[in-house]
Amino acid sequence: MSAGQGSGLPHGAPFTSRLAVGCLAAAVVLLPFNSLPYFQSLFGELATEGAFYALVVALACWVVELGAGGRIARRWHWTAAGLGCFLLWCLLSAVVNLPDILAAETKARRGPSKLVLQVVLLVFVLLAAVLVRHLAGRLRHPLGWLRRFALISFLLAGAYSLFEVGSYLGLAPPGVYATIDHLVHGEGAGYFGRVRSVSGEPSWFGMYCGFVLPWLLSYYFTATRRAGLYLGLTAYMVLLIGLSWSRTAYVITSVQVLLYVGLAFAARRTAIPRRRIWALVGGLALAGLAGAFVLRGAAVSDRSVTQVFSSLLSSENLSNVSRAGAQAAAFRMGLAAPVAGVGLGQYGFWMPSFVPLWARQSEEVQMWMSGAADSPWAPAQSLYARLAAEVGFVGLGLWVACWLGVLVACWRRYRRVGARSEDAGLGLALIVSLVGVLLSGMNADSLRFFSYWIGLGFAWWYLGAEPSPDSP
Repeated sequence: MSAGQGSGLPHGAPFTSRLAVGCLAAAVVLLPFNSLPYFQSLFGELATEGAFYALVVALACWVVELGAGGRIARRWHWTAAGLGCFLLWCLLSAVVNLPDILAAETKARRGPSKLVLQVVLLVFVLLAAVLVRHLAGRLRHPLGWLRRFALISFLLAGAYSLFEVGSYLGLAPPGVYATIDHLVHGEGAGYFGRVRSVSGEPSWFGMYCGFVLPWLLSYYFTATRRAGLYLGLTAYMVLLIGLSWSRTAYVITSVQVLLYVGLAFAARRTAIPRRRIWALVGGLALAGLAGAFVLRGAAVSDRSVTQVFSSLLSSENLSNVSRAGAQAAAFRMGLAAPVAGVGLGQYGFWMPSFVPLWARQSEEVQMWMSGAADSPWAPAQSLYARLAAEVGFVGLGLWVACWLGVLVACWRRYRRVGARSEDAGLGLALIVSLVGVLLSGMNADSLRFFSYWIGLGFAWWYLGAEPSPDSP
């Protein structure tokens, strides 16, 4: 097998193309590494993402190709222009709010530096999505290619989590684990009794699983051999999600499994056999029972899945108070400046003025409101809430319209073509993965998570850039 064929590219592809595709593969594999402790003073929050480093090299290869006369893909979905408009709106919002941004200062940080960092981040991730779309168009089977490296990514994260699962059974991790953990997470506090794998937080691991889980399911539905192996891997991911004790992970996973199973039933029997669907339902149920049995005798067994779900709406849970208070402050900020917001990256400067009284009982909220240099930066706890505050409801509307436009268009194409083909499992995986990405926006307020942009790039390819998924 040639290098070009191994990378998924046609035979004879130039070196820069092969290198760029290899870097994209590395970016997919590195998706769960989202709290790396390196180069943060140089690259800001982008530095915490493992996928960022691989995509920097891929973008450099693309620039070289364009300089040598390479061409960009000609056919684009309208949402690409829509996100371009979103970027322009963010810049216009900054211009409108420039006097306040220049004067903003808290926690030893200034408004202009936060604005510049966020604009650079937004430009980079949008370029990354365009690059992914460009590279996907060169692959022999883009969705199958993405699925392969999503699987490798989970095998890596899942292998790391074996040590965490061992701790539930009272097994002491080997000394090498501490070294690896330090390299992946730095010196931050650990989440004892909660699985986070190589991600920064259990909820971030849940967001990553929301991107990968549908691709594991598609392996199970389309495999002609070793279907039981893929079912076992899916059950293992569900077990890890359960041991994360993350409400975010539970909600995303529950929605995705129900959605995938429902849409699988809607596909043709020849595309997705019914016996596989029922076997999946039974397998996940058995995995849940096995997990409950293991936890009964585990070293850490003071929680239950029911308690985690019930805590979602509990007003006595201070985590809920902090999250709701931050989001309420963001939306109140947006209502005060509904058109242009307060400017990209500026939420933390204005947050103390908009926190409702009922949320100030939380010590976490009090730390966010503090102006001390060593206090943590205030999060909006939701990307949607943050956009409403920083770029107004116009900017939020552009963002939501673009992503819903992609999702609806992918569903229409799947209904028109994918549900009748042998690639039904792949089309479903893409749709359900996008749903998981959009649900993730209700948990974290950053644009840096590359599951957004890698998923979007492949979705743009799926929406008609090639006549069929098998096109070279």
